[in-house]
Amino acid sequence: MAHRQHQASLRAEAAKMLLSIEQIKLEQLQLWREDRANSALSLLDGHKIAGYLRALTADPSDKKAADGLRARLRTFIERNGYQFAAMAGLDGKLLFSTGGKPEKMCPGVTSLIAKAKASGLPQLGDFYLHPGETTPHIDIVAPAVRAAPVRDLYLLLRLDPANFLYPLLQAWSAKGATGEILLVGRDGDELVFLNDLRHVKDAAMRLRRPLTAEALPAAMGLRGKNGVVEGLDYRGVPVLAAVGPVPGTNWAMVTKLDRDEVMKGTGTLAVLLALLVLSLLVAIGSVAFVLFRGQVEKAEEMLARLTDQVPGVVYQYRLYPDGRSCFPYASSGMEMIYEVTPEEVREDATPVFGRLHPDDLKSTGEAIAASGRDLSIFHLEFRVVLPKQGLRWRLCDARPERLPDGGTLWHGIITDITDRKLAEEALRKSENAVRNKLNAIMSPEGDIGSIPLEDIFDIPALQRMMDDMYQLTRITSAILDINGKVLVASGWQDICTKFHRVNPETCRHCLESDTILSRDIPPGEVRSYFCKNNMRDVATPLIVGGAHVGNFFLGQFLYEDDPRDIEKVREQARRYGFDEEEYLAAYDRIPVFSRRNVEVLISFYRQVSELISTLSYGKIKLARALAQSRQAELEKENLNKALAAKNKEMENFLYITTHDLRSPLVNIQGFSQNIQRDLAEIRAALAEAGLPEARKERTQKLSEEKVPEALGFVLESSAKMDMLLSALLKVSRLGRQELKPEPLEMGAMLARLVDTMIFQVREAGAEIKIGPLPLCRADAASVSQLFSNLLDNAVKYRDPARKLVVEISGETRGGRAVYRVADNGPGIAAADLERLWDVFYKPARAGKKSGEGIGLPMCRRIAERNSGGIRVEANPGGGSVFVVELPSAQGTEGT
Repeated sequence: MAHRQHQASLRAEAAKMLLSIEQIKLEQLQLWREDRANSALSLLDGHKIAGYLRALTADPSDKKAADGLRARLRTFIERNGYQFAAMAGLDGKLLFSTGGKPEKMCPGVTSLIAKAKASGLPQLGDFYLHPGETTPHIDIVAPAVRAAPVRDLYLLLRLDPANFLYPLLQAWSAKGATGEILLVGRDGDELVFLNDLRHVKDAAMRLRRPLTAEALPAAMGLRGKNGVVEGLDYRGVPVLAAVGPVPGTNWAMVTKLDRDEVMKGTGTLAVLLALLVLSLLVAIGSVAFVLFRGQVEKAEEMLARLTDQVPGVVYQYRLYPDGRSCFPYASSGMEMIYEVTPEEVREDATPVFGRLHPDDLKSTGEAIAASGRDLSIFHLEFRVVLPKQGLRWRLCDARPERLPDGGTLWHGIITDITDRKLAEEALRKSENAVRNKLNAIMSPEGDIGSIPLEDIFDIPALQRMMDDMYQLTRITSAILDINGKVLVASGWQDICTKFHRVNPETCRHCLESDTILSRDIPPGEVRSYFCKNNMRDVATPLIVGGAHVGNFFLGQFLYEDDPRDIEKVREQARRYGFDEEEYLAAYDRIPVFSRRNVEVLISFYRQVSELISTLSYGKIKLARALAQSRQAELEKENLNKALAAKNKEMENFLYITTHDLRSPLVNIQGFSQNIQRDLAEIRAALAEAGLPEARKERTQKLSEEKVPEALGFVLESSAKMDMLLSALLKVSRLGRQELKPEPLEMGAMLARLVDTMIFQVREAGAEIKIGPLPLCRADAASVSQLFSNLLDNAVKYRDPARKLVVEISGETRGGRAVYRVADNGPGIAAADLERLWDVFYKPARAGKKSGEGIGLPMCRRIAERNSGGIRVEANPGGGSVFVVELPSAQGTEGT
């Protein structure tokens, strides 16, 4: 009887150990399957892969896209341990592959593709061994629908289970004599062993047994048995085994020990149990390290891919207490921003400061010192002088963190804003030019002489008028600016166009005449000049607003009393090589006028010019100046659009970063929590193992102090990162949210909002009063979020010395709905009023835990996106008043 009881005790101890090991291995196997599926998703979520697939969807012959995709897949399989990667169609036909194209595809691939198409998620296949292959493989299929929605494309990945899965299953029994873990699957009426066996070489996918074998634990597991059984293993040796299905698969797991080893005796079994527990502890640590390292490497790779696409550099800057500084982390954009590599500044930041513009070096240092002293957000625009790019502008935004050694670490981004600065400067110059013109035109003190003549007169209109006058008077006329530039000309004589203006010397005579007549003519004076080409020119100044802006010319004629020396004309033709007969004929066509008629005509043109100046000077040129002003506004609008596009780009980057980094973070948290649970079982097993005192003390310290301490650090750090990512995700989602403006009954909305907070309000002993509120036109969801944040802050940061009273009132003023949320809380320090709206800024509140630092910035963003605004004022009775302005739904003024 005692012997049987002893045997039963030994069997129970062994059964308990086998079940524990089986549970650990099932969890590890599940984590491994999830990790493989997530790796496929992370690849397909990359923007480069998406770009290549879209290009190939549009043009399957796009060689550049195909080569880029192959290179990306090659890098992926090398880093993640896959045998090959490929893209296939719905029929399973490979479109292209990398890492080696298989001779045959598995028969189950088309079934996996169908499942992936239906679920939209990655699908892991079964173990498969092609004839002629030495080792089995597992295929993974994932839909590429996110990257190429127009066409059925699927990612195929092939992995070798011997690389990680088989060692994972075998690792626990390294210290045991007969312990072994098996994976088995069903193939018709047979069971097939899926992994390598301890006692049979190359057994994976080759060793088979009848599924009907009654005493075989593996067959029991596939027939649905779940628990501890006794039987004969694949060698025919009696064993004690824990059997059960593997969730999510058609596999079964067998965890077994030879029965002889189980029944050897209490002492032997205790030692074996202790060794197995220690082996499990090591195995758990190894798997945790491998999976944790894999998640970290994946997160680092993802972060590197994302930050490399940022238009600038994502960085960490560390300032030591002794004044030394460095950039522990910098993305590849460091080379574009400062023309130094991340490696060059990883230990010493001096090369970066050597690039700063000398005039900005001091202000930059002061800004860094102030941010580090106050732990305030660092925001600065500054210049750099680079060897290749020359003078450039940079914008830096960073958040500081105090380190245990007293130093400071900034996390931030630096972007190139040179184009924006140049556009602002061009816009400033354009605005100044327009302003100067408008000032010269409209202001009595304006300098009219500084305005080009063509900006004062309507030149086309004057040209038409002078052409008509020539038809009436037959006298040549022109308008020249103060520098002698001909702006309007009509009726030029053949002798000028065909002779005088063609020959270089006679042309100089013409220019000389223009210059003499243009020089310093007093207002109202008519100046006449008989030029060296034997013709008469007459000029009178054009005066606008008291300024001499140009001259009016009549020319290429003769007075009745001017001498007509034909011999001199003949001699001139011979001197300059003109055809004498044609030149004389052109000379005979020169019109002849009386001095009186010319004076009358000059007087008429002068009066017309003054009239046109008076009428069109303000009207026509003001319109042109306004057109230039509109052009400046258009340039400003384009600049705003460009800035909005940059903001959108940053919002998308923020969303992608926070969204994608959460996946590995969730895995880290989940796996760490699993290890915490497993430690409890390990400690219990150690307590019952009967270890020698020295070894027991060491194992207790390991399992009760060091491992929990390390896990606590991992969980605490991941929780902080999760909180930060959640905050960033809120900010990014706000920018991506589509607004649907509509008339809002604010009284009803606020009443519903207070109802949802009733428990919080009662617990605080607070009172919220809602007065009559005007309608507004805005997006309901975002406005509700805005007021929810304000009320939540009022309750959370109330003055404990008195009952909280929040009063909400409103009015319509100037087409705006104005709402006031007033509380009698502790109020806000004057120094914090403006900085409240900065992202991540957290004002100090006595006895209150600070939030994420995004609530009020989100309120301002919501108000501005709804074409409104928000500000904060001090409440005369104590507390704060938040004033929210939104577009009025009535669109009328009132109170």
